[in-house]
Amino acid sequence: HGIQAVVICLLAHRGGKVSFKGAALGVILGAVIMVVGYSLGRAFIYSTPHYAYIKLPYQILQAAVGAVGGLVLCFKAGLLERFDKMFRK
Repeated sequence: HGIQAVVICLLAHRGGKVSFKGAALGVILGAVIMVVGYSLGRAFIYSTPHYAYIKLPYQILQAAVGAVGGLVLCFKAGLLERFDKMFRK
């Protein structure tokens, strides 16, 4: 999740200001990193790629719901402005 957060942050904050396009690209790449990481982890822990394949649709669904939910909360619900006010002094 650390690598995922770094990728999202670097792409979202390109140019100094958060843009929807950069954030969306970052979230998509972050979701791919999460799905690949979970799949590799499951294949390693359970010693079989078959179990990772079984869980793959659920991991993709989890990543997609999280990505869409995060973008909606940040850009449509005004969460970015609230964080900006909270941390700006």
